[in-house]
Amino acid sequence: MQQLQIFESCHFIADIQIISQCQLYKNWLLNISSASSARFPLYEKLPNLIDSTWSNVEYRCRKCRKILFNDKHIIKHKTLTSHNVTGNEETEIIDCGFGHFITPMDWMSLNEHRGKISCSCNEKLGHYDWGGRVCKGMSGRPCGTAVRPWIYVNQSKVDRSMKIDQNVSSPINNIIIRPQKFPCI
Repeated sequence: MQQLQIFESCHFIADIQIISQCQLYKNWLLNISSASSARFPLYEKLPNLIDSTWSNVEYRCRKCRKILFNDKHIIKHKTLTSHNVTGNEETEIIDCGFGHFITPMDWMSLNEHRGKISCSCNEKLGHYDWGGRVCKGMSGRPCGTAVRPWIYVNQSKVDRSMKIDQNVSSPINNIIIRPQKFPCI
């Protein structure tokens, strides 16, 4: 069923270029992967930032300011919350906000079954586990979603910044501020 949803989100076009950019497809690949298959056929060519010019949000190491990943590399998962309102049970499906789960990147050393994710400046950013873990959620909202593989970067270790495209003309770039002319007295 998920494969049909992926096909629909790609506007019913079975083109490898389009499908490989689809976020639903990336999530599906990560969900079906296991510890053995995740390290080999699915991730022979890991994404890097040079191929990622299509993103506007960058995440940098808080210590050395190196760009680590962008918003297109973040994998989101849903959590089901239950609220007891006036005796009726209401459920709501929302995005879980627990840290950054990302796709494996070429700068990461992910050779073991589980371990730490560190920046090139040796700052510990998070951890990974190819077998996956159960997300605990945040802010009093338990999640309980099984995330596999678990490739987690702590939000407090990275800074989020907007990438400015120099080729795009915006109204702000076109504003010219000139000094006001005062009459000579």
